[in-house]
Amino acid sequence: MGYKVKWVEDHLGISRKALRNYERLGLMPPNKGGKYRDYSDEDIDRIWSIKLLQGVGYSLAEIRELMDNPEADFYKSISEKVVELEKKRDDITNFIEFAKTIKLTGRVPTTKEVGGIRYSEFMEYSRENWNFNIEPKAASYLDAMELTQNVNEQELSEIDIDRLESLANLMGDYKKMQYTYTINAYYQILSRMKSLDFNSEAVQAVVEQLFCFLSECDTAKEIGEKYTPVFFSKFTAPFFLEGSDIGEINIATYGREGAEFIARAIAFFGGFDSLDDLYEL
Repeated sequence: MGYKVKWVEDHLGISRKALRNYERLGLMPPNKGGKYRDYSDEDIDRIWSIKLLQGVGYSLAEIRELMDNPEADFYKSISEKVVELEKKRDDITNFIEFAKTIKLTGRVPTTKEVGGIRYSEFMEYSRENWNFNIEPKAASYLDAMELTQNVNEQELSEIDIDRLESLANLMGDYKKMQYTYTINAYYQILSRMKSLDFNSEAVQAVVEQLFCFLSECDTAKEIGEKYTPVFFSKFTAPFFLEGSDIGEINIATYGREGAEFIARAIAFFGGFDSLDDLYEL
């Protein structure tokens, strides 16, 4: 006694449409018995194997090729599939981190010369250069900050609380607290200079001192030669602009005018005439 299509749908969760598609592509023997088909135990095993292989990323064409080739090396095939899936996972992770950076800054990197660069090249550049999560220490901090912004205290799991406690312990280190306070002091000084021009000599001298201070930190040293005034401006100024997570925090801290003034002063230090230029290649 065989298994009806309805049994396959109810017990295996595989639709009639999928079964017909398997037959159409030659993955299953054609139905020669008329309208109602019975599936044997062997057929059920075959259907289940097809669905499992689809589940780990095989296309139906790839499955057909495996089944039609008696000399196919399945171990080699599945090993290559693992490598392929890992590559896709890495690509997806890069896109997620890139998207988080856009969310944090509230801006999308653009290119003024439309058509001057291929989309694939533009995205490769942006994912590598417009991605705060590349730096592990920054990634941990941003992850914890995002957590505190997106959930209520009642919704925090024990794991989440542990992560926040770890961040608190990190920030509780005297040297790191001193480091944080020093940076905030620079920002406070800049916000109080907003009656001056952001490109004035006095304002730019303060920004230069901030850049020199940050250049001595562990993160900048790990980045190395890439930590230039341009890099500093691109990855600092956006944190003071409206429309980003961190921007809203800084606007509340330094005031809207103060935050924008800080952003403009830092952008100018990196050679950017306007804030929009920060997001150009």
